[in-house]
Amino acid sequence: MSVTQPIAIPTSAAARAAEAVLLEFQHYLVMLRTTVIIPTALVPQMGGGNEEKAQVIQSLLFVAGLNTLLQTLFGTRLPAVIGSSYTFVAPTISIILLGRWSDPDPVAVCEPNSLKS
Repeated sequence: MSVTQPIAIPTSAAARAAEAVLLEFQHYLVMLRTTVIIPTALVPQMGGGNEEKAQVIQSLLFVAGLNTLLQTLFGTRLPAVIGSSYTFVAPTISIILLGRWSDPDPVAVCEPNSLKS
């Protein structure tokens, strides 16, 4: 049985410029999709306008920045940008398809005067 030694990569090793640009562009596309395109598609389906869409995008960018800061301070301490995930998409689509939120005035439905005895 042979035991393999781990490969040591020196910290001074850097990616070639072309490879670095390609990886940066790939990361940009992933971050764009999760933080901008998905909320742009889902928020109007939930009845939100441009203001709500901007709030969702701002929240996702803030949380991504907070995650990145925590990762660099307490995690592996690598300068990795941590983006949002796709886990909110499936529940959001199911809520949209339920049709519960298509009431003309959902606040009026929940008021105490509108309860039936």
